[in-house]
Parts: sequence; C-alpha cells; structure tokens
Amino acid sequence: MTEELEQLLKNLKLRRILEIYGEQLRAAEKEDATYSEFVTRLVRAQWHARQEGALEWRI
Repeated sequence: MTEELEQLLKNLKLRRILEIYGEQLRAAEKEDATYSEFVTRLVRAQWHARQEGALEWRI
C-alpha cells in the first residue's frame, strides 16, 4: 500500500479497509479475482464493520 493510499483511507475513516487491504490484495491475486471483485470485498468489509459498530453503540 502506498503512503498516499494509507493517508487517504485514514482521512476518510475507512479503518477496516486499511486493516485488511494487504490480506485481501494477496487473496485477490491468488484467486485471479477481478478488480471489481477486489473492491467489492473491501467495501463490503467496511460496511459490515460500520454495521457492527452501530449495533454495539445502540446496545
């Protein structure tokens, strides 16, 4: 991950993507996933993390 991408993810508060980017990139390369599949995985993980955080906050 480049420093620029890391900083952008931090600024946008996309912490989950920041955490899993490298792992997901390696998995996508191994599975020969498309760019769209790779991005979808990242965004889905971020969405799930936000949903979990919102649920915890409500409890």
